[in-house]
Amino acid sequence: MLRRYGRMCVGCRGWRRLYPKSGPCRICGRELHLGDTGACRLCTKQAYVLRPRRHALDLEGANRHGQQLYFADTERRLQLLNPKSSRRRSEPAPQPPPPLVPAGHRQLALFAPEGRDLRCGQERGFPDVDAPEVAAALKAAVDDYAQQHGLGYSTAWGLDRGLRVLLSIQDTPGARFLASDVLLLRDLDLPARPLLRLLAQLDMLDDDRIPNIVPWFRERTAGLPEPMAGELATWFELKLSGSTTAPRVSRRDRTGGFSGW
Repeated sequence: MLRRYGRMCVGCRGWRRLYPKSGPCRICGRELHLGDTGACRLCTKQAYVLRPRRHALDLEGANRHGQQLYFADTERRLQLLNPKSSRRRSEPAPQPPPPLVPAGHRQLALFAPEGRDLRCGQERGFPDVDAPEVAAALKAAVDDYAQQHGLGYSTAWGLDRGLRVLLSIQDTPGARFLASDVLLLRDLDLPARPLLRLLAQLDMLDDDRIPNIVPWFRERTAGLPEPMAGELATWFELKLSGSTTAPRVSRRDRTGGFSGW
C-alpha cells in the first residue's frame, strides 16, 4: 500500500468508489462502506471464498467462525504470475443456464424519465429487483458467459452488478433491456459493451440507439425543398432498415459502415 493512496489497497479503493454509502455492517458491526447486501467488503469476500459453485451467498454462515485476512494487492499479482492452466480445477460440466423468454408486453410509464442518474441511485440505493426468476436466470447466464470467455473475477462481478442495476431500474420486469440504459452503466465504471454483447446473445436487448448517420443525414437534407426531401427520406429509411415488401431492400449492416450508399 502506497502513502499516496492513503495507505489503502486497490480493492478497498474500488469498493468505496462503487459503494459510497457507509454504515454498520450487518455481519461484523463495524462502520464501513457497505455493498448491496448490507455487508462490508471483508465479510462479503469471505462469503464469496466459501460459497459453493452456483449457490447463493451465505454471509452469516461464512463469517461465523472467523475471517481469512489477506496481504494487500497480492492476489492480482499472483494471478498475473501464475498461468491460467495452473488455476483450473477439475469440475463437472456446468449445467446450461435456464432459458430466458422476454416478456411479450411493456409497461408504459406514467411519467417518462428525462434522464437517469445512476450515480445518484448508487449513493441513495437502487430499488429491490421485482423479478427474482429473471435475476437468477441472468446470473446463471453471466456465470456461463464468464467461463466460456475466460473472464476474471472483477469483470464477471461487474457484469452481474450491471445486470442487477438494470433490473432495478426496469419499468417492465422480464422485458428486453434498452441499449441506451445499458450504456448508462459506464457512469458507474461497469462493463457496458460486454453486457450489450451478452444481452444480444440472450435475445434480451432492445437496441434503441440512433446511428450517427441519422443526424448527419437530417442535417444535410434540412434545407432541401419538398418533395425532394421526402423522397430522400424514404430512400434513406429503406437503405437503413430494409423492406420485405416491394421495393424489397436488404437492411444495411450498421457495424460495417455505410459505404456504397
